[in-house]
Amino acid sequence: RQVTLALASLREAGLVRPADEATLRDKVERARRLWLSPLARLALLGLAIASAFLMTRTTVAIDAPEWIFRPGSDPRALSAAGWWNSAVGGPLVRLLFLFALWKLLVWSWFLLQLARMPLNYQPMHADGCAGLSIFERVQFGFSGIAATLSIQFGCIIADAVDYRGIELASFRLPVVVFVVLMVFILLGPLAVFIRPLAVACIRAEQSF
Repeated sequence: RQVTLALASLREAGLVRPADEATLRDKVERARRLWLSPLARLALLGLAIASAFLMTRTTVAIDAPEWIFRPGSDPRALSAAGWWNSAVGGPLVRLLFLFALWKLLVWSWFLLQLARMPLNYQPMHADGCAGLSIFERVQFGFSGIAATLSIQFGCIIADAVDYRGIELASFRLPVVVFVVLMVFILLGPLAVFIRPLAVACIRAEQSF
C-alpha cells in the first residue's frame, strides 16, 4: 500500500516529468516481474527447506528443548511436535522471512533505478525532503524484518546469559554492530538519493 502511494506521489509532486512517464512505468514493471519471478520464489523455497533441514540436524546435536524429542528415546528421535517444527513450522517461518528480504532487495533495486532518473526534485517542498518523504514511510514498512532479527538476537543473548554463564556486558559490541546493521537495512536504500538531492539543492540555491 505504501509503495502504491509513493509511486502516486511521484506524479502528484511533479517529480516525474511527463517525458519520463514511460521510463518510470518500465522500471516499475521490471521491478514487478523481478518480485514475482517464479525462479526467484523457487530458489527462496529451496533455501528455506534446506536451512530448516540443517537446523534439524543441528538441533539433534545440541541441548535443545525437551518437547522437540521423544521422551527417553535413544538415540534422540524427534517427537511429533519436533517433526512439525522441522518440516512445516520452521520452513514456513524461514520462507516468509526470505520473502520479506527479497521484497526489500527488489525495492532497493527500484530506488537505485529511480535515483538515476532525471527527477524534478523540489528543494522547497513542504515535506523538507524535496518531495521524497513518502519513501521514508515505505522503508519503515520493512521494520518487521528488524523486529524479527531483534527477537532472535535477544533470545541468543538471553540464553547465553541465563544458561551459559556469559556476562551481559560481553555483548556490548555485538549489540552496537547489530543496531547499526538494522539502521542500515531500514534507511540504507534511501542513501541513493543523497547525491542527486544535494545537487538539486545547490542548483536551486545558485538560481535563487
